[in-house]
Amino acid sequence: MGSSFFTAEERPFFHGRDQEIERLGDLWRSSGLTILHGAAGVGKSSLLHAGLVPSLADKHADVLPVGHPGISTHFPLAAVPRQNLFSFAVLSSWQPHASPYRSSELSVGDFLRRRGGSPLLVAIDQAEAIFRESPVRERDRRRFLEELSAAMRENPGVRLLLCVRDEVLGEAAEFGLRIARTQSTFRLGPLTPENAVEAVRRSLLTAGRTPDPGAVETLVDEIGKDARGEPSGQVEPVLLQAARAGLPPFAMPAPADLTEAVDAALRAHVGTQLAEAAADHGFSVTELTAWFRRAFDDPPPAAEDGLLRTLENRHLIRRRSPRSFEPLHPRLLRPVQSLPEPVNAPAASPERMLAAAREALRGGDLALARRRAEEAVDANDPRHVLVRAEAERTLGDIAHEEFLTDLAIHHYREAAALFESLQDTTAVGHLLAAIGRLLLATADASPATAVEELRAATGRVPNDPGLQAGLGQALFRAGRPQTALAVLSGALTLDGDTPEALQTRGEIFADQGSRESAKSALRDLDRVGRRARPSSEAARALALATLSRLDAAKHALDLALAEADDDGPALLRAARAERLCGDRGAAVKLAALAAEAKDPPLPAHQRDEARLLREMP
Repeated sequence: MGSSFFTAEERPFFHGRDQEIERLGDLWRSSGLTILHGAAGVGKSSLLHAGLVPSLADKHADVLPVGHPGISTHFPLAAVPRQNLFSFAVLSSWQPHASPYRSSELSVGDFLRRRGGSPLLVAIDQAEAIFRESPVRERDRRRFLEELSAAMRENPGVRLLLCVRDEVLGEAAEFGLRIARTQSTFRLGPLTPENAVEAVRRSLLTAGRTPDPGAVETLVDEIGKDARGEPSGQVEPVLLQAARAGLPPFAMPAPADLTEAVDAALRAHVGTQLAEAAADHGFSVTELTAWFRRAFDDPPPAAEDGLLRTLENRHLIRRRSPRSFEPLHPRLLRPVQSLPEPVNAPAASPERMLAAAREALRGGDLALARRRAEEAVDANDPRHVLVRAEAERTLGDIAHEEFLTDLAIHHYREAAALFESLQDTTAVGHLLAAIGRLLLATADASPATAVEELRAATGRVPNDPGLQAGLGQALFRAGRPQTALAVLSGALTLDGDTPEALQTRGEIFADQGSRESAKSALRDLDRVGRRARPSSEAARALALATLSRLDAAKHALDLALAEADDDGPALLRAARAERLCGDRGAAVKLAALAAEAKDPPLPAHQRDEARLLREMP
C-alpha cells in the first residue's frame, strides 16, 4: 500500500534523524501533550516507530508500543463484545502481545489506571483519523475523543504524543486545550541533503555494502532537485526510498546515467501506485494519470474522497486545501510526463487484494473493503489458502460492521474451515467464538446453539479467559446461571481483571436478589472501571436498591438508561430497581420495554419475570 514506514525491527537501517529524535524525546517527556506533525510521506511514522520509541526505551523510559486508531484485521471483530472500535484499536496496539479480550470493554482511562507509571509515555500514530469525520464510525470517533480527554485529565502522569498530518494540526491543538495540559508541537520536515546522505550511507553499510565514493551524494542531489532541475535544499524520504528500491541493488549507476535511472525508478513507482489506486477504486487510470500530467489543476472528475485519500496515503499528493492538491514533490513531475499510455501495473496478487481490503476496512470504506476481499477469495489459488482464509475472515468483519449477522456467520464459517485445513486451531477457536457471540445476539437463534459454538471455541483455545467469559455469558442467556457462574469464576481465576467475566458474574449476582448476592455483585462491578455496559450499570442499580442505597441506585439507573436503548436485560434490571425504589409506574413501563427489546432480547428465563412486573398490582 505505497511506501511503508520503518518498524522497530528495522531500526538498524533507520538513520539521518538523530537530532530530531533527541529534541522530540525531550519535548515528549516534559509535556502533557506533544503534537508531532508534518506532511504526508515526510517520515513521521518511521521516526516514531524506528527512532523515538526505541531510543527512549534504551534510556529506560516507561514507554508503551505505538498506538494506532485503525482496527486490527488479524482477529474476528465479532469475537469480542461490540464496542468502540477506536478505543479497542488503540488499546490493542498499546499491548500487542496480550489477548484482544484484555482490551475489550476497557476504556482508555481504565487501561491507564491499571497500567500505572509516572511519567508514562504513550503515543498514537496516524491520529488524524480521530480528528476527521468517519464515514461509518462517527459516533465511536466522537466518544473516543471524549474518553481520551477524560483519561488525560484523570491521569496526570501520562505524557501523550499525537502524530498527525499538517492539515489537522488545528484540531489536535484544540484537543490539547480541552484536556488542560501543557502542550508542545514539533514539525518534522524533509531530510536535509546532509542527513539524507548519512541515512543512505549508513543503511548501506549496515547491509554490508560499501558505496562508491561520491555515489550517495550524487543520488541525494538528484532526488532533491526541484521542477527546474535545481537543488531544492531538501529531500523527501519517501522519494529516496522509492528511488533506492528501483535502482540496482548492488551498484549505483554512473553519474552521467543517474538522472535517467532515477527517472525510471520514480516512473515505475508512480505508475504502479496510480494503477493500483485506480484499480482499488474502480477509476480510470488514464484519467488519473492525465490529472497528474496537468499538475493537478483540478480534482479529477468524479474522484471520490476515498480515492484522493488513497493517493495521499500512497505519498503521491498532498493537500493544499480540502479539494486542492499538489504533487508530493516537484521531482515527481518529470517522470510522470513520460509515463506510458496506458499505465499498466502487474496483475494484482491475492496478497495485494487482501492488503487493499484490510486498508479499506481500517479506513471505514466498507464497499471497497468488500470488493477487494471478494476478489482475493475469488482468486481461489490453491497456493494461497491462508490468504483466502484471512479474506473470508475480513468479509465476516465487514458484514459484522454492517449488522448483517447471517452473512457474517457464513463468512466466519468459511474462514474457520480454511484455517482448520491449515491446522491453525487458535484462529479456528476465535472464529467459533465470533459465531457463538453472533448467535447469542440473534433473536431467533437458540442460546443453546451459541453455547455449543463457544464450548467448541474454548476447546480449541482452552486457557483464554476471554473465550470463557463469552461461554459464561451464553450459559446465562441459556438459563443456566449456576453453570455460568462456575465458568466465569474459572475465567477470573485465569485473569482476575477480565472485564466481561466481571460484568456478567456481577449481573448474575445482582439478579439473585439477596443482600449477600448484591454485595458480591458490587464487588465485581466496582472492579470493571468506568465503561460498564448498560446491563451491568442496571445491575449495579439493582444491587444498590436491594441494599436500600436508593440515591446511589437512582444515579446508576440514570447512567444505565442513557445507554440502554433496546437492551432487554438492562431494561428489566432497571425495572426491578425502580420497583425497589418505589416507582411502580416506571417499573411497569420499563418491564414492557424490556419485553419488546431486540438488542439483545430478553433470554427465555427472564421473560416471565418481565411479564410479572408488567402485571404487578
